[in-house]
Amino acid sequence: MIFPKPNFKTVLFATALAFGAQVALADGVSIAVVGGKADDPFFAKVKKGIDDATLVVASHGGTVNYLMLQNYDNIGGDAANLVRTAISQGASVIAVPNWVPDAQDEAIKAAMDAGIPVLLYNAGGADKAKELGAINYIGNEEYPAGLAAGAYFGSHGFRNVICVNTVPGAQNLEDRCKGVADGIAKEGGVSTQLPLPASSFGDPTAVAEAIKATLMKDPTINGVATISARMPTRLLLASTKPR
Repeated sequence: MIFPKPNFKTVLFATALAFGAQVALADGVSIAVVGGKADDPFFAKVKKGIDDATLVVASHGGTVNYLMLQNYDNIGGDAANLVRTAISQGASVIAVPNWVPDAQDEAIKAAMDAGIPVLLYNAGGADKAKELGAINYIGNEEYPAGLAAGAYFGSHGFRNVICVNTVPGAQNLEDRCKGVADGIAKEGGVSTQLPLPASSFGDPTAVAEAIKATLMKDPTINGVATISARMPTRLLLASTKPR
């Protein structure tokens, strides 16, 4: 099951509008966006949205700087360091996913203590945004999304579902898989997490092979929940049938 992701143009438009055209025109707002590798399927779309929205920001005298993770091996710590980089570069606004709150909250608070508003996107949730004092959160609420997916699986005859996690430790993915497990449990089914190396994020072949191996090992599995942006449809159709 593949869930929709937020249109990133909305993120930058919301950030620019939050400070108003007068700020952008008078001082030239500088927006720093922390994100993943621009060559993986999901963040390639994010980066495209940033590039499109940058034209709007630039027309008001502002700039947008995309601060990119090099890999996902230490996603929380690396994202926190990129927030600190944005602070040192004098960003006016920072947009960042809060993948690992324990690793990132301190850096996000430091940005706001320096007078730099922060917008959470993709990971974190509205409650975390409120807790930190961020502008807002743009993206899915992952636990409810997972809960709905689990309930759907359970009510449609699926009894043993795996939830694929390509970045173990990322709170949004952990929350989604927990939601799937809780949702299907209410319908009498079970869901377990399939954690994969962070290097598999954005690699549909690696993810597909891992799922295939898991399904071959346990023939009772009849459902797969995954965030992979390009999960091979034929594999899912062949492997996830109620029984």
